[in-house]
Amino acid sequence: MPQVLKALLMVVKKILPLSSQEWFKVQELYNQYASENG
Repeated sequence: MPQVLKALLMVVKKILPLSSQEWFKVQELYNQYASENG
């Protein structure tokens, strides 16, 4: 499994988003990961 996919799944599992606001938090955390890991 690609590392990028693992990172995204880790963030989703951490938050278990149900509302649009929680999905926004997933996006923020993933964008932070992507920024730090190129």
